[in-house]
This record gives sequence, C-alpha cells and structure tokens, in this order.
Amino acid sequence: MQDVAINGLNVPTWVQSVVDECNGHGIQFIMTKRVAESDLNRQQNRLLITKQSVDAIQRMLPQEEKTVANLNPNVTVDCGGLDIRVFTRNKFRVEEVKLQRWDSTGSSVINGRGMNAFRAWSDLNVAGIVEM
Repeated sequence: MQDVAINGLNVPTWVQSVVDECNGHGIQFIMTKRVAESDLNRQQNRLLITKQSVDAIQRMLPQEEKTVANLNPNVTVDCGGLDIRVFTRNKFRVEEVKLQRWDSTGSSVINGRGMNAFRAWSDLNVAGIVEM
C-alpha cells in the first residue's frame, strides 16, 4: 500500500485506515522525535514531548482539554491528564495513556499505565524515530 498525501503530508496508509475506522478526520502532523534512552526507561514511564510540539497541540485543543492536560500557561491544575488514543504501526490501540504537563519539570509527556504496552507493541529503540 502507498502513503496518501493529505495537506502536503505523506500519511501512511495504516494511519489513514485507523482514522477512518475511528470515524476521525483532520489528520495533523505534530512532531518527529528521536527516541532517547529515558523514553524507554520503565521507571520514568513516559515519552517526552518537545516544546514545539506542545505549542502545536495547544493550538488544536479546546480550553477544557488544555486544562485537563495541565497545558494552560501559568495555571497549575492536577486533573490527572487528558486521555488520548495512541496506536502503534500494527494498529494496536494502547489503552490508559494520557497527555499531561508535569509541574515539577514543566515538561509535557505521554504517560500512563498503558506505556508498557506501547513500548512492547511499537518496537521502539534508542535513536529510533517516533512520529505523531
């Protein structure tokens, strides 16, 4: 299968297929990230998101979802994070994953109980590439 072009981006067919199956629309490219050793550390249990990517995410989210993810500038609210859908390349849907900003470091992350399954099903490795 070939990738499809949407808004000037080459979207892998598996991504378009998942979006269609979820009755989604408006595919947006958010970031490319080189996987760091800390992203694979089970103790840290998170995937760090770049500052530029957080800016892009903030522009897409309604105010209520920004608050739940603790992404509002100068406002600290611990709502536990925003539930998000994460799929791996083989269309495995990872459950119990959240987007949130940590107050202690100001870093935004994807984390949650589902991160172990995400790491296992996505075959990540140090210096590998993640696209969102």
